[in-house]
Amino acid sequence: MLLETILSSNREDVFIYLERKVNARFPLGGEFADVPEEYRADIGAPSYKLPYSKLKTDEVKIFNSGVCNEVKEEIINGGEVKFFVHPVMIPDYLGKKMNRILEFNGELKVSPTSSTRTVMTKTKDKNFMLKVNLERRLGESIRKLRSDQIEHSYKIMKEIQGADLPEKFSYMPESLGILYSQEEGEAGMIVREFEPHPKTGEKRFVFPFFSLFSIDKANKEHDPLLAQLVERDAKRENTDEFEIFSNKIVEPLISTWAYFVKRGLNPDIHAQNLLLEVDGVGSPKRIVYRDFQEFFVNPRLREKLGFNGDFNRHRVHNEKRHYSFTYDFRIARMLDFFSIVLKKYESCTEKKITEFSKKVFDKELGEFKEEIFPEKAYYVTPGQHMGDSFECEILETKYR
Repeated sequence: MLLETILSSNREDVFIYLERKVNARFPLGGEFADVPEEYRADIGAPSYKLPYSKLKTDEVKIFNSGVCNEVKEEIINGGEVKFFVHPVMIPDYLGKKMNRILEFNGELKVSPTSSTRTVMTKTKDKNFMLKVNLERRLGESIRKLRSDQIEHSYKIMKEIQGADLPEKFSYMPESLGILYSQEEGEAGMIVREFEPHPKTGEKRFVFPFFSLFSIDKANKEHDPLLAQLVERDAKRENTDEFEIFSNKIVEPLISTWAYFVKRGLNPDIHAQNLLLEVDGVGSPKRIVYRDFQEFFVNPRLREKLGFNGDFNRHRVHNEKRHYSFTYDFRIARMLDFFSIVLKKYESCTEKKITEFSKKVFDKELGEFKEEIFPEKAYYVTPGQHMGDSFECEILETKYR
């Protein structure tokens, strides 16, 4: 897709297109795609009907972060809660006699996003996303959504809401978590807003990080979006592509992650749960986080730094391996892909990108470098799936 086409298009349509069609990992295959084709993000229909039942508020547990009243009123109204059920899960809930959530009262037209279990509404004045329980394998994991995950999301939301956030950081709020539970089983859902916070009042687009280096399958002749972005912005600002890439993408990518590390958290960021916010003229503005279930918590550092330690999920134990895997493998792999895309520009040499990344890492993490990072880097052993209990190769570092 051409950037100039994107900038004149509906930003929600652009987002869904990039999520589903400009993703190098698609299509999924074999044992990693246990969902019928019509519901899949990679090869499924453009949209489908997602059913919901109306439950009384005292039949569910509600986690309300209090962000967007407009979205809240869509889900909770008049003492009732809309509880959404993925069609694939209907036989499972019948088997567990969870009949109450199958007493459907309506449906919403939705499009699946890249994770497939998270869908986006299509017909609202203010569209939003719904993450639903989907106990099937898609990619690296089975997509369950249970009480501990919803509670963790809520606690991370409260942490973010109470923090003095970096200027180049934003997030898609997970405004509501709804849990239905009975003796036979439980199921949850999370409401995620599309508008990044803090709000700017401007028309801005969000690009999943994987779409920055992936080829558009319908327009294979087009340059990857990252190349289009830095080239356009460099011409507009009368500078070179490396200046745009390093200062508007690499620096905020590393520094925003480091901000949370210095709060005793470790967002397990990768090319799916990171997005790049771009303004109406095609200039990168902020790094956007989504999916707060993937924030890890370091109890030792939280206590040392004087932050709240009331987290029961995703507690970091093997610190050095954990932080190294996130930075030396997850973040480094994105930087590697970016380097490949930008090698067409004389200013964007691999050496310059590597050295700049090291500089930002050193500047942002300072005293934490020696405390939480090993001397060498942990990489996933080739051939293993990252969702499993993986073994690691220990190699030389590249970006620190």
